[in-house]
Amino acid sequence: MSRLGDLRTRIVLALAPCALALLAGCAHVPVDRHSGADPDRHLADILADLDAARAAGRNNGAIMADERVIVDSGAVRARLEQLALEYPRHAPTLLACAQLAFEAGEFERAQSFADRVLQLQPDNVFAGILRARVALHDGNLALARRTLERQLTMAPDSPYLYEVLAGVYFLDGDMANTDQALRRAEALGGEEWRIAYHRGLLAERKGQQAEALRLFQRSAELNPDFYPAAAHATALESGVAPTHGSK
Repeated sequence: MSRLGDLRTRIVLALAPCALALLAGCAHVPVDRHSGADPDRHLADILADLDAARAAGRNNGAIMADERVIVDSGAVRARLEQLALEYPRHAPTLLACAQLAFEAGEFERAQSFADRVLQLQPDNVFAGILRARVALHDGNLALARRTLERQLTMAPDSPYLYEVLAGVYFLDGDMANTDQALRRAEALGGEEWRIAYHRGLLAERKGQQAEALRLFQRSAELNPDFYPAAAHATALESGVAPTHGSK
């Protein structure tokens, strides 16, 4: 598998505290191979630096054992946006720019990049999710739902879209449609650890504490690196509500 094919774009939807945190994390960035190899290679190099910096857990600018300098996110964003200027139709680069802008709290900029991706690839699942995330940040549940439903008309087999749509329904208090969307995501191959976590939150909302605990424990077992599942399980066992940081 090529380096670009293995890149992870953190299209992560963290909804209200203790609500449905819907992760499309570790989702592969769609690659427009008609764009040529050069932007793919440059993007892979830039995001490899970002992954190395985050994995090392060191301060920005630190020196690693092999004397490589750990880049900071600002430097990565500058390189990414320069690449976007050089290859304005390279969707994976635009998507990465959108994601980093969102993480930096620059929501209008994130929306602009996501919209550019959607102009090039109207069926791009991850750009649609980012667009919905911006709407959710603005408190516009109706727009987020419309955005996801529109994407589903073009990508009806995406479990990610159904997972995020389930989160929108959850926030809107529509438990029946939340369950239906999660069932659809599961049928389409949504990862079991995410589905278990989502169902745990749904069970918790319904007051089914034992079932919620079982599901959170299952999610944590399947993905030990996903802290929120373990945090919710621990909270249920101790009878303490999860903190707002346990998204």
